[in-house]
Amino acid sequence: MIVPVVLGGLALFAYSYVPKYLMQTSTGLDNRPKTKREKNNLAFLNAQAIPMCLAICKRVDPRFKVTSVFRSEGVNRAVGGNSESYHRQGLAFDLGGLSELPKEERDTAMLTAAAKLRNNDFSCPWLREVIVETWRNHIHIACYSPDEMPAKGCKWLVWSGPKKWSKL
Repeated sequence: MIVPVVLGGLALFAYSYVPKYLMQTSTGLDNRPKTKREKNNLAFLNAQAIPMCLAICKRVDPRFKVTSVFRSEGVNRAVGGNSESYHRQGLAFDLGGLSELPKEERDTAMLTAAAKLRNNDFSCPWLREVIVETWRNHIHIACYSPDEMPAKGCKWLVWSGPKKWSKL
């Protein structure tokens, strides 16, 4: 059970359990959070950040789905993730599910969804970075943890290939 505690209008969550979908991996490696902080961060993502962002993106295309959330150190290494990845802290998730679309249509949907997130950032004050990864077919979303609030702003980027970055 997750118990919300409201502090300054922001709901904080006390960890009780972590739903399995937050830890799914195809690597076969152990992908369970080990610290209370990781578990609390995942509880926050599950209760607030993921439902809000997914709902906004699904208004653009109902096929958007959560494709990655938490990554243990081993899983992160196996998938080529950044060693400083917010996924490792339980503070990031990826939205994809559009890989069957032609590239131009898929890129347009991801860019439109990111623009909708930006237009709704007052509803999502915990957004830290939103990266449309057109070459990897997903939107990466990282959040500030509830104990880092108030947030310091959000980076909005497009990553179209190795060393190919631009502002959204």
